[in-house]
Amino acid sequence: MTTRPSEKIQVELDLVGMKTRSAVLANKLLSEPLLLIFSLVGFILCKSFNGSAVQVSLLTMLNPSLGLLILYWSASIHNNPQKLSANLIWSGILARMPFLFFPWVTNPWVFIACAAIYIFFYRASNPAWMEVIKQNLPNPHRGRIYSLASALAYAEGLLICLWVIPWLKQDEMAWRFCFPIAAVIGMTSVIVQNRVVPMDYKIRQKKTKHNQFSFKDKFTLPWKEAYRLMSQRPDFTRFQVGFFLCGFGLMMSSAILPFYCVNILNVSLGEFATARLVCMCIGYVLFSKFWSRKLNSLPIYEFMVYVIICFILFAIFIVLASVEVNFLYVAFFIYGIAQAGSHLSWNLSGPIFSKEESSAVFSSINVLMVGVRGCMAPALGTILYIYYSSYIVFTAFILLSFIAIWVMIRGLTRHSLLP
Repeated sequence: MTTRPSEKIQVELDLVGMKTRSAVLANKLLSEPLLLIFSLVGFILCKSFNGSAVQVSLLTMLNPSLGLLILYWSASIHNNPQKLSANLIWSGILARMPFLFFPWVTNPWVFIACAAIYIFFYRASNPAWMEVIKQNLPNPHRGRIYSLASALAYAEGLLICLWVIPWLKQDEMAWRFCFPIAAVIGMTSVIVQNRVVPMDYKIRQKKTKHNQFSFKDKFTLPWKEAYRLMSQRPDFTRFQVGFFLCGFGLMMSSAILPFYCVNILNVSLGEFATARLVCMCIGYVLFSKFWSRKLNSLPIYEFMVYVIICFILFAIFIVLASVEVNFLYVAFFIYGIAQAGSHLSWNLSGPIFSKEESSAVFSSINVLMVGVRGCMAPALGTILYIYYSSYIVFTAFILLSFIAIWVMIRGLTRHSLLP
């Protein structure tokens, strides 16, 4: 009895899908320890290194603004899909390598440089991951597997917190050893990523001819691609505007949050870690499945309205923490809920809007917009903090979020886009 070619293709695609699901889960679980500890870098810079407002603002600015460089990294992937695997492997190694030297870092600028390297290479892998997920997994499974992987990673984070937080409360300099341990764990994800076949059957069988680009073309191509797509797809542009406004306010607040917690709330690293790691993880884990179901059943604009409302509640409770410090834990619990929805929509908006097109350019624009607002928002937040107060920054965050809700509602009335 012979097997028909179509059956062989289906068996091969099923195997690719299974490997991809395993790779996504493994990557999330192995990357989580370092992501967890890295979320404390602003507070560590402020308290352990006595970082200035400029240094903390720069650190906050690096996270999103490096997206402008990532745009060029991901442009090469869009033009040559065969580079997907190499991107995942090398970015995974280079992102984590600087943390192996953290026990000996005493200069705040070296600390910031190590953080910048991690941010760049970790985020550079995102467009490649999204394209792999789109190519290898059917549409209904994408949000489900990504949401499951994220929820399991955050649940893992809660278990890690049971060990890390008591250590940090006993010794606030223990973070120096947490980073290299987490980096080594993260590097093992490269082994799993190397097994992913990042192209569907047709793409794997197709001989791709690659054009040679001049330096000028390489520099301008990502911006031309972004402009072309934004002008041709008003639905995607409206989504980006709403996301941009809420994200702008969040970045302004993130730049001054370490000083707010240290100088106004007067919390320790252990207390901040409990709020930022434990409470946020609980909120993220509890609502990941909820957001996954909503993303599959609601237009993405309506989905984002609910996410932005959660960010507004986060800002309100952060302000209330100056009256009762325990509200800080409530704020970060709500922040975890908001981030569960935000991460899902941000990462999967490329596959949702691209439909049958390549999602790499859509995901790259996500990164580009983060970079653009990252060049402005932290600096503006720091200026408002220095010349006025932190409360002005949080108020601006809330106002921008309400405008973002209005933009999303307008998109809901003009575009009916389901995942």
